[in-house]
Amino acid sequence: MTDTTKRKPSKAVRKAFMKTAKGKAWLKEKKRQNASKQAWFEEKAAQTALAIEANKHI
Repeated sequence: MTDTTKRKPSKAVRKAFMKTAKGKAWLKEKKRQNASKQAWFEEKAAQTALAIEANKHI
């Protein structure tokens, strides 16, 4: 929403912001970032599992 150095806005202000087009776009972007982050963690876990499995056979 804003810089992290500023105080967190009140709940009413945040609700009003989420109703605006800018707020909706911001939320969409956050969700997209979180989805890509989640995919990265899942991929990393799969690689780790493969590495562990490979090391068992050595």
